[in-house]
Amino acid sequence: MIVDNVGYDSGSWGTILSSTTATSLTTMLTGKTYMIAFVGDSDFTQYGAVTNTIGTEFIYNTVQPEGTGTVYEIVDGQANDILQFDATLDKWYIAFDSSKSTTTQYALNITTQVQYRFASTPADSNHPEEPAAWMKSYEGYYGEGDYSIVI
Repeated sequence: MIVDNVGYDSGSWGTILSSTTATSLTTMLTGKTYMIAFVGDSDFTQYGAVTNTIGTEFIYNTVQPEGTGTVYEIVDGQANDILQFDATLDKWYIAFDSSKSTTTQYALNITTQVQYRFASTPADSNHPEEPAAWMKSYEGYYGEGDYSIVI
């Protein structure tokens, strides 16, 4: 779980993939960064790669893609995302993309056994200005004036 934005090629993380599932060339968007997953009969040098080799990273140009090759999209890690390491690919990937979450999610820290909850908006709809964030699942959002102490 990361608490601040990190670039897709930071010194600490290295390349961060959007997923461990390779996608077809037809999903590529001009100007985005990709890594070759499978060459097949595609010539990636036409699309901006220096070599036509698995693992080569490149920024896709405007040439219409064709062939059976596949790619991984390279992305930036954002605050509140969960990154996971794939030993086969030797890369980090986004296991939980907080920007795409529309439901409440839970994650367990297996070292501390603390469970966390992520909600895209606070449960209290009177405070929509509060940013989405991870918090301990037993804690809640308590805005000003929304609680009282009874003795």
